[in-house]
Amino acid sequence: MYTDEQISIAETFLATAVNSGVLTAEVCREMIDKIKCQDDVLLTYKEVQSRLKVSRSTVERMFKRKELLGGRFNGFVRFSKSSVDAIMKNLLQVGNNSATTGNCIKYDEGVSGKNSSSTPL
Repeated sequence: MYTDEQISIAETFLATAVNSGVLTAEVCREMIDKIKCQDDVLLTYKEVQSRLKVSRSTVERMFKRKELLGGRFNGFVRFSKSSVDAIMKNLLQVGNNSATTGNCIKYDEGVSGKNSSSTPL
């Protein structure tokens, strides 16, 4: 999904096209609606790292464990924004539960309880 700033830029650009006669107002509205309704976006490693605030190796582990959906597109690995959003939602729920109990959450802890430095890729 595009940010509000990106949508605003697109609206300004398309309005300029309408004013200059390149697009009709109806086509402009349709294009803006399509931009606003875009459900799933493909994200790069850096975008996923930034959103989840984790390292690239953690993103790779999550992808290999199929916790993060993605695939190769034109030779580059891209990840589904909806799967990143689901992980963020899950982490927030777990974080909220731990805040009430006083526990500390480490995402990279595996089932065995070992920390991420000993988890093989």
